[in-house]
Amino acid sequence: MGRIAIWARPASSRDHLSWDPWRGRWVVACQAPAAGDAANDSICALVAGWLGVSTEQVRWVSAGRSRAKVLVVDCLLDPELYRRLRRASTGSLR
Repeated sequence: MGRIAIWARPASSRDHLSWDPWRGRWVVACQAPAAGDAANDSICALVAGWLGVSTEQVRWVSAGRSRAKVLVVDCLLDPELYRRLRRASTGSLR
């Protein structure tokens, strides 16, 4: 089981993933609005797609209204999880 620390950016112009070294978190921008659970649901689906796993294997540990969130991926360990996130990332990790 792997954990992903996320910084959410709802209502963005496009969906994308990048690494924020200052926050030490993955930034997930999604087009879904922050209203209700739309952004949380969208982020969960986006991350599952970027990782190549089903949405049933991705779940929130900490979400709510905060932009700082934590996801757990049941089927991947951290090394493989971060390798896949780096591959899907649009932002610099270097």
